[in-house]
Amino acid sequence: MHSIPPPLRKLFPVLLVLFLTLISACADSPHPSQLKIFATMAQYTNTSARIAVGGYGAVTASCQRGEQMLSGGYAVDAFESANIMSSYPSGPSSWTVSTVNNASPGWIVLSVSVNCLHANVSVGAQIVRDTVNISNGKAQNATVKCPVGAVVTGGGYKTAGFVDASMPQVSGWNVTASGGSKAEIFAMCATKHVRAAPSTSAPFNIEQCFGCYGAGKAKCGTNQLLTGGGFSITDGNNRFLADGAASDFSSWSIQAVGDGYASTSPHPSAWATCVLLS
Repeated sequence: MHSIPPPLRKLFPVLLVLFLTLISACADSPHPSQLKIFATMAQYTNTSARIAVGGYGAVTASCQRGEQMLSGGYAVDAFESANIMSSYPSGPSSWTVSTVNNASPGWIVLSVSVNCLHANVSVGAQIVRDTVNISNGKAQNATVKCPVGAVVTGGGYKTAGFVDASMPQVSGWNVTASGGSKAEIFAMCATKHVRAAPSTSAPFNIEQCFGCYGAGKAKCGTNQLLTGGGFSITDGNNRFLADGAASDFSSWSIQAVGDGYASTSPHPSAWATCVLLS
């Protein structure tokens, strides 16, 4: 059996104390592992064929593999007017827009857009939905909530009637709808690596005339990520012809046309859903 040489034997207690002190310091000092998140938004669009008067049309766009769907939107090429009855997440990575062309004297063309997160982390995206009864003929307002601790990134609706609002609420999505028997409300919710930032709105006016248009853009704050958006109106029966993010995600844009019968100029608003990644 080998013994420790006398010189090292004298140093051994000192070395042992230093070693134990180092271990104790490492155990007591927090060393959080901070993950740096790299994220960009991507948008994909798809366009329908012409939808004749009285005809039904639907079109879907999807995120690419490895991307996470956060919201969707639409635009309409129409003469005078159109009524978009549905704009909703039809699958984990797909957004669908549909309508019956009952508000335009000519053909219309639908364009759908899907907004996708490309990141080095999963935000745990979920689709939450609820159904509201609108059979009494009056506009019904309802909100679907994200799970506790989750953050809303976008939302939509599916109905056979008219929609006056589809907009972000605190931890959820709000829709005001009328006509038909029911409306489905959808919220896109992120459960990880996302903190909510205040939603922003941008009111705009539509002139009081038949076929007059108005448009508004809502933007997020500095260092915030625009993930979705929507629209609202409280003083007019109008048609929204565009509801979607700019291609560079600098704003959420709304375009609406007045019906020409309102006694006052309507005041719609564009809404932006804003988050912070962490």
